Parts: sequence; C-alpha cells; structure tokens
Amino acid sequence: MMDLGATRCLPANPKCPECPLRKSCRAYRRRAPTAYPRPKKRALRPRKSVAMLIITNRRGEYLLYKRPPHGIWGGLWSLPEIAAGPRARTETLRRQFAREYGMDIAVGEARPAVRHAFTHFELEIRPRFARLAAPNKAARQLREPDAYIWYNPRQPPAIGLPAVSLRIIRNL
Repeated sequence: MMDLGATRCLPANPKCPECPLRKSCRAYRRRAPTAYPRPKKRALRPRKSVAMLIITNRRGEYLLYKRPPHGIWGGLWSLPEIAAGPRARTETLRRQFAREYGMDIAVGEARPAVRHAFTHFELEIRPRFARLAAPNKAARQLREPDAYIWYNPRQPPAIGLPAVSLRIIRNL
C-alpha cells in the first residue's frame, strides 16, 4: 500500500490510470484526486514576546551576554532579553532588566518588532535601544569575561550569535 501511495497516488500529479485500486478510490470516483488527502489543519503555535535591548557604549559596540548552555540558542552570545508583553512600559523594562542582569539602564527608542519562528512557538522580539545608566559601575560587572562582551560590528569577533540577533544588529 505504501508503495502505491509513494508511486501512484501523488499529491501534485496522481497516476490514477496506473493504480489497481482506482475503482474503489473515492478521489478517483469523484474526479478530484488532488483533493485527497485533505491537508491537516495546522495547530496554532503559541506566541511568546520578549524585549531585546540594544545597549551601546561610546565606541558604538553592543552589549552581548552568553546564554545558558541549555535551551533556546544555548551557549550562544545574544542581545540581552527580558520576557515582556507587547505593551510593557519603559519603567517595567528598566526594573526587570535590573533584577535579571544587575545593571541599571535607561530605556530608549523602540525598533520595529521582529518575528522568529521555532517549531513549537513563535517569538516576537521587540528591540529597544538602551544605555547603561551608570557606565562605570556596570563596567566592573562587564569585566567578567564569561558573561558579557562588547560586540564591535565593524570588526566582529568570531563568536556564535543567533541569526535573529545578528539580523537585528545588521539592521541598525
């Protein structure tokens, strides 16, 4: 049966005259062989929303952090992100970033949202410009080489970045 499906009952160009089962075939009797099998309804993928912060320094470099080894983009360098709904207020983003990353930022201009699809969900990324509110204090934290780096887009280091982070940086 599987060979018949693979060689005769083709979705785009069915070979009904060659099929030994054509007399009992509903698609053949209805003269609509390309209508079967009916396509399955795709399940709606859940949508998650994050804010990705584009934090720059005076040299025009972008702050990247190393993601945890497991999970999405595990072990890659990425723009800092925080889970936030599409209508998250600036103050909420600032407080949440301070709680998750231990740095005070001033959140600035929003960029157009970017969508990225995974097999099980869609990610809506809302890039936001930001700057470190206390650069000297944060500079001490950023010296930890395993957690953060400054990414120079004119001379990019040979590091792994998720394609969507690289796309956001290149579109700036």
